[in-house]
This record gives sequence, structure tokens and C-alpha cells, in this order.
Amino acid sequence: MTPPFNYPASKAKLIEDWVDDIWADFPTSVIEDSSFNIELWHTPQDEIILTEIKPPSCTQLSLQLSLQFGTSLFGDNLALAKDGSEPKTTPWSMWKKWRG
Repeated sequence: MTPPFNYPASKAKLIEDWVDDIWADFPTSVIEDSSFNIELWHTPQDEIILTEIKPPSCTQLSLQLSLQFGTSLFGDNLALAKDGSEPKTTPWSMWKKWRG
């Protein structure tokens, strides 16, 4: 697990225990020999809110969508988080345009 550099070390055990609880619900065959990107919010009240679990293929998908449609899932997520702005062009809108 790699937390952000500004994350306090004193909270590491809290997050590790929380992640262990989540993975306990997954079959071993799903998570064995795999890596996942887990995104979460940690509130000042020590509440942990899961926002996303992404398998490694999401990174590859993001690159493919960028090359095929000229979109940026990463950039779109940042804009959405920053000020709630939604992307004007999405892979879905491009696909619908292409399909007619």
C-alpha cells in the first residue's frame, strides 16, 4: 500500500485494517498475485469511505480511450473533483457518435 506523502504515519494502521476488512470479502482467486488501486476518503473523524477499486487493466483502458477518442479519464476525474465540471467529450459520447 502506498499512501500519499502527506498522509500521517499515525493513521497507517487504521487504513491497513480497513483494507484487510475489504479484501476479506473477495475470493482469494480474485486478489491473489494481483494489484489493485484503491481510492478512498479519510475524514477528520476517521471515517473511511471507499470511492473506487480499480484493477490494473483500468490504466490500460484509460490509455486506449485517450488514443482512440482523445479523452482523458484522469483529467476528467480531476476536473470533476475540483469543481464538479463534467467533461464535454466522453468515450461514451464518442462511441455513440461513431455508431450513428
